[in-house]
Amino acid sequence: MTQDIVHRLVGYDRTTDRIAFQRDIPLGKLEIVKRIAHVEETDPEALGAYELSREEARDVAGILDIALPGNMHFFLEPFAAIPA
Repeated sequence: MTQDIVHRLVGYDRTTDRIAFQRDIPLGKLEIVKRIAHVEETDPEALGAYELSREEARDVAGILDIALPGNMHFFLEPFAAIPA
């Protein structure tokens, strides 16, 4: 997995289509999240954006031990990592 990428659970406000929620996916939990998001084998680093159903987003939130805000479209998305 490339160190220059961080994956996030991202929620878009259904009214504005703007990002209203995001949480980083720890590298140790990324493989299970990729399975939940049905990341294709042709995209092993999950460089695409993967839309999640409400149930899939809930499952990812459970893995991250977080609560989800309501009324959003959720995605698994890659972002450029910001160097420390």
